[in-house]
This record gives sequence, C-alpha cells and structure tokens, in this order.
Amino acid sequence: MKGIQRFLVIYGVAITAFCLYFAVLSYHILNDQAVDPAVSAEQISTAASEAAKVSTGSSHYYLAVRTGQVVILKDDDVFETTGIEEQDMSEELRQEVQQKISFESAEEVYAFLESCSS
Repeated sequence: MKGIQRFLVIYGVAITAFCLYFAVLSYHILNDQAVDPAVSAEQISTAASEAAKVSTGSSHYYLAVRTGQVVILKDDDVFETTGIEEQDMSEELRQEVQQKISFESAEEVYAFLESCSS
C-alpha cells in the first residue's frame, strides 16, 4: 500500500510541476508577442494610415463598366450601380470611363453623370 501511495504522491507532484511549467511558458510566449516591437509598430502604422484615410476622406471614386453597366467604384470596390447601360453611353463618355476618371467624393461622381446626361 505504501508503494502505491508513494507513486501517487510522486505522480501528483510531477503532473503539478509540468502544469506550472506550461502555464509559465505560455504566459511568457503571450507577453513576448504582445510586446514585440515589430508587431506593435506595424499595427500602429496600419491603424494610423486607416485613421488618416478616414479623417482626410482620401477615398477615391471612379466610373467603370462592369457586366455592361456603368458602376461607381470606391477604392476598386463597387460602390453603386448607376443603371446606365454601356451601349447607351456616348463614345466620348465611354472613352472617359475607360481612362478611369478619379473623383474625390460620390457627389462629384453624381454631378459628372448629371452633366453628361443633360
């Protein structure tokens, strides 16, 4: 009986020591990742550039033709479909759209389209 008790005590101490070792190891790994200057600097610069983009309104709008219709792109993503068919556009407007005209705001795009339709 004493042999089994001794084994259980040694086994319990060994398991406890391994658990503590892995807990301390994972704590240090997590702290090293959080304090890593390269990661922190990259996250800060990305957050700063996104904040600057939002605050300055530096999004760009473009006119393009997708699936035969004129669409408004915002930073290369479809922002809105205009409902204007490519075949209904004048040759001059079609050439301008192919040159990827840049606009600073959606209002400028709408004003441009209005001026083309009148």
